Amino acid sequence: MRKILMSICVMLGVWALVFCFNGCDKIGNGDENSLCDGIFKYEYTTDSKGYAVVGFAEKKAVANLEIPAKYKDKPVLEISDYAFDSCKIGQVTISDSVLKIGKGAFRNCAVLELVKFGKNVTLVDEKAFEQCIKLRQIDMNEGLETIASRAFYDCKRLETIEHPNSLKVIGNNAYEKCEILSSVTFGNSLEEIGEYAFAGLNELKTIVFSDFSPTVIKNYAFSNCNGLMKLNIGNGVKAIGDYAFYYCGRLNWLVVGDSVTSIGERAFVCNELVYVQLGKNVQTIGYAAFYCYKLVEIYNRSNLPLSPKQTDYAEYGYITSRAYHVYVEGESSYLSVVGDGLVIYTEANEKILITQDGTDVLYDLKIPNGVTKIWQRAFYDNQRIVKVTIPDSVTEVGDMAFTFCNKLETVIFGDGVESLGSTVLGHTYYLKEVVIGEKIKTIPDSTFYNAGKYTGILKVYYKGGNTQHLLMEIGENNTKLLEGSWYYYSKIEPTSDGAYWYYDQYGKIKLWETT
Repeated sequence: MRKILMSICVMLGVWALVFCFNGCDKIGNGDENSLCDGIFKYEYTTDSKGYAVVGFAEKKAVANLEIPAKYKDKPVLEISDYAFDSCKIGQVTISDSVLKIGKGAFRNCAVLELVKFGKNVTLVDEKAFEQCIKLRQIDMNEGLETIASRAFYDCKRLETIEHPNSLKVIGNNAYEKCEILSSVTFGNSLEEIGEYAFAGLNELKTIVFSDFSPTVIKNYAFSNCNGLMKLNIGNGVKAIGDYAFYYCGRLNWLVVGDSVTSIGERAFVCNELVYVQLGKNVQTIGYAAFYCYKLVEIYNRSNLPLSPKQTDYAEYGYITSRAYHVYVEGESSYLSVVGDGLVIYTEANEKILITQDGTDVLYDLKIPNGVTKIWQRAFYDNQRIVKVTIPDSVTEVGDMAFTFCNKLETVIFGDGVESLGSTVLGHTYYLKEVVIGEKIKTIPDSTFYNAGKYTGILKVYYKGGNTQHLLMEIGENNTKLLEGSWYYYSKIEPTSDGAYWYYDQYGKIKLWETT
């Protein structure tokens, strides 16, 4: 009968209230056997100690829904599975008598914005608020113990969540697809964060772990959270699962608390990770847990025998495979952050630019004078840089340093640059011009692969002359460079024919007019 009613409602264009109407045989007549009060329909709980709200007595849209505390002198203990699925409700206030919010109870309530839990809710069951796409605020009670799988899945307007100290379990996929969730705080009793619970949340920037909760972070729990830049896993977390923070693409700095004993496989495969502090009790690190191209420094507070570029690094999750510096308590870091969030590693006379810490502003990047090397993948896939100026102090630019920088239009290599790595400017599709110093004798294979693909002829301003250009060794897959318009530097106006350039009094590139 219910299926027939549903079909009729859809055919008549009745708006999304099919599951709101469960119907009553007797409404508000005071009959002892009636389970309707004119507003809600009820059923006995399995232990018959009270009632569960099953849904509305009749179809309706409600701006402010209040779940009652009693019905027929017995407490309302539960909201039944799918009780208000797809209903038009603006706000929900749950009475203090309610212990459980059932599966899908408010699923797909498309206009629901605010939910206030009563004092005694202990369980939010699976999919309870799934796809409540306008839900922006949840007032959780102290006493809540379990948020089940997909409970708040695809709640697109949630921005912050503060969990109560009583909460013990957050289920799988609980907050997945909460697209603008930016801040999450966990309480003191949390035992488990489920698989994919916060996966793929690109606006998530702040995670606060309690120092008192014995938490296990399960597999993929925070994978692909590309807004995270700094993360402190406090002194409560016990274990970090496989792929837990996998591909958090902007994570630079990581502190692992002293309570952590194990880190799972590929837990922190994060391309921007530069610095890791390991807690005192870390005993095992899973395979490739720290397979990171830029991880150059580790503060080791554990008893694991770590050293820079050790040959047995695979036993320790690759954490030292690219490390320049591993230090212990009483020693100092060699890292600093300068200018536009540039992360610099300094040791003796070497000053290496490792990466940039993730500012969202498009900018003209001027690498500080004194930097001697640009690290491999330093700005890989950076979509914020328009222009790069490299000072004369730099002698080496590492592999793929600017690969896939799709906003990049201009690159100026300083006169000191002697060595370019593979694919340094690969796939910089909108590159328009490049200045190359005369100390660059060799262009490796694919250094300019697909550079300027969509911008026509590449302008190449060369600090040397035509003869030096002819002697330069240019490897394969540098077609745009080979076919570019080459101009040769002349400080004074040249007397011979050819294509020449100079810097004007403002430091701008100008072409000499020659016949």
